[in-house]
Amino acid sequence: MSKPKKRSVTACVAEIKAINRTFRRQPDMPDSEAQPLMEQKDRLIDEMAGLCPHPKVVAMSVSRRSGSPSRPMRICSRCGFCEIHQTGGRFKVLTTRHPSRQVVSLPPEEYFGWQGWILKRLGINI
Repeated sequence: MSKPKKRSVTACVAEIKAINRTFRRQPDMPDSEAQPLMEQKDRLIDEMAGLCPHPKVVAMSVSRRSGSPSRPMRICSRCGFCEIHQTGGRFKVLTTRHPSRQVVSLPPEEYFGWQGWILKRLGINI
């Protein structure tokens, strides 16, 4: 008996994009049909984040002196997992301690541009 094949981030992205196509083809879909698809998409996004080793992370660099209202954020460029710096704490998942993880720090304006591009590319933002 063979072991079931583990799904990949790429497979999850393909399924998310298929769901997005369904929504685009049927813009007036009743809530009773749309709700299960939205729940499936949310499960796929969570599954994708769980499968990903987060090899390249884009981080927002916020100057403490600037008094910026934004809390620092990080996003994985492969799966779109986004993490907000916890007040009085640290990032829990997207830390720099992982030996093979690359972290690129950007000012907030550039970070939000990258974040939008990543989420759109993955089909998370439609």
